Amino acid sequence: FKIVTGDNASQGNVNLDTHTLTGNNFTQSDSYTTFSYDYNTGVPSVSSFTNTITGDASSITNGVMSGTYELRFANGANNNVWAVNITKTNWNVYVADKSAARTPYNTVNSKVLTSENISSTSWSDYRNAYLNDEAFLASYKNVADNDVQTKSTNYGNSLTSAYNNLEYNYVFKRIGGKVLGTIPAKTYSEARTATAAYFYDPSPATAKTPDGAGNHTWTTYAWPATVADGVYEIVEVATTHSEKCTNDGTDNCSVCGGSLLDKTALNAAIATAEPIYNSKNENGTYVTESFNEFKAVYDTVTTANPTTQKEVNSLTALLTTATNTLRKTTLTYKFDEKVGNTTTVKENSTASYGVVKEFKATGGDVEQWEIVTENGTDQPVTTTYIKTGENTISLVITRNVQVIAHLAENGTSQQKITKVVFRGRNNAVVAIKYIGAGDSLATAGVPIPEIPFYHADAWDKTEVFALENGGEITVRAQYEFNGTEADKCGIHFTDFEGGVKKFNYDTLVKLNGTSTYYGMYEDEAKTKLLTYFETDEFYAPHNPNIYVYALDSKPTTATVGVTGSYSGTDNAAGKKFATFNCKFYVPDGATVLEWGIKATAGGKTITFKSDTKSRRNEYSFRINFAQSLPITSVDAQAYIIYELGGTRETVFSNNTVTQSF
Repeated sequence: FKIVTGDNASQGNVNLDTHTLTGNNFTQSDSYTTFSYDYNTGVPSVSSFTNTITGDASSITNGVMSGTYELRFANGANNNVWAVNITKTNWNVYVADKSAARTPYNTVNSKVLTSENISSTSWSDYRNAYLNDEAFLASYKNVADNDVQTKSTNYGNSLTSAYNNLEYNYVFKRIGGKVLGTIPAKTYSEARTATAAYFYDPSPATAKTPDGAGNHTWTTYAWPATVADGVYEIVEVATTHSEKCTNDGTDNCSVCGGSLLDKTALNAAIATAEPIYNSKNENGTYVTESFNEFKAVYDTVTTANPTTQKEVNSLTALLTTATNTLRKTTLTYKFDEKVGNTTTVKENSTASYGVVKEFKATGGDVEQWEIVTENGTDQPVTTTYIKTGENTISLVITRNVQVIAHLAENGTSQQKITKVVFRGRNNAVVAIKYIGAGDSLATAGVPIPEIPFYHADAWDKTEVFALENGGEITVRAQYEFNGTEADKCGIHFTDFEGGVKKFNYDTLVKLNGTSTYYGMYEDEAKTKLLTYFETDEFYAPHNPNIYVYALDSKPTTATVGVTGSYSGTDNAAGKKFATFNCKFYVPDGATVLEWGIKATAGGKTITFKSDTKSRRNEYSFRINFAQSLPITSVDAQAYIIYELGGTRETVFSNNTVTQSF
């Protein structure tokens, strides 16, 4: 604070027009850029300016002052200024440096502060310091006091200290919104440090639990490491971790103790079966017996508590098979004729399960039939191609099917294709190949099916050549029986020498009897009927003894029986299997809709439908199990479904055969 006076101060003047200050002993080196004042108070509206005031050493202690100052013109206690004539006794010019108070004031005003998130005590201290500094800066009275510089520093320091000591209310919350408490602190770092003295550790980590896919997961919680300025609500941060489980040897994790069972495929099978199960078959979509069997399997699978992956896989296979073998009461079929890229829809309709449907092409010669059959979730469709010159085929409708007749483009087939039919044991077709004119085919490229109790070295032809005008060539597998005496079937029949003759398994038995109809029994006393059959020939089942008797008349009752069985292993595939030989008979006028077996293993029962049979109504069905499954035997009954006189009937075999592994 400086009082500037002059020895001859009465000569000094303030020119309010030019805003200059003159006198004998001091001068103003820079003029104002703006200047105005209030006639009532005499307070300039712009009171800060930058200039240099000079004077001699006798009147100005420091000789030269420079910087930002505040200028006040005062006329005693009245504060009235109309014209200023500076005299030594009545008027003085005061120059005061208040930057020590002004700078912190400007600093805090650069931010908008409210009391909302600030502790009441620190806000009160700050508010008082702010108002005191503001009042000091606004006051131009009594500036002649010699402590203006001291006051400026004190007010400024008080405001700076109060501002720096403001404490913000940091509210700590759990995930979910539960408020743990509030900590007033200058910074988030201070607040986070202070939590240790109060409540306030993050939530504990969750337990490590398996996710069903070979991993276990857990969640840890922490307060954020840093928080942005102006954020005072602090919520826990959750982090999820995952790591691969370690098998302790019992399909449990040695870290989390949870099950390591992978139920992905099982859950998918359940998801597929669930809407079918929930339908309760109220619309009669499925054959009642078939749906009831499916329902029993679904209940078994969904209530099971498997403890090993093998059991999970077994349940998956069981439910998938039950779902895919559901038999619909009404099925769709579509018949198209196709010439080149042009397709004509001939028929698109529905049929009851088991109906025999004839498809006849009328647009030209058929070069090839294409049959697309709906299967299920594991193998959605099967596409079969039949190269034949026949313009008509018949199918038993047991699944949704699309039949496409591929016609010759000019209406008449010009193909010169030779059909090569590969036949295995008992003349069964195992492969069909086609070769064009002039081509040949090496038969070694076609694998010979393995047949239990038989060994096959080669086909009877090593190479075949296309026929000039097309046609058909048959190639046969050369099998040799390699079973034991126990694998032969003793057929007891009165016309055989000694009443019994042994046949290798799966060889054709010719009775050469005088009757047309026969009965096949398990016992000599004819108390255990297996089935009736027509004609005097059949294939020997895997059974040590079968008893055959001629009948006097044609049977009128449908029958089916399990005529033989055997087990084996497929080490390459890791499978063990049971095979059941079956044979059935239906009376005149009956249409066979379905045939198969009903098997029970490991406490679970499921029906399997067979897709093939001999012209003598014989079929075999093989059931595979993983070698690791604790199943030692399987029980099987044969069944047929047929229709006679508009009535559908299901017949099960009188015998149930148990095959051990």
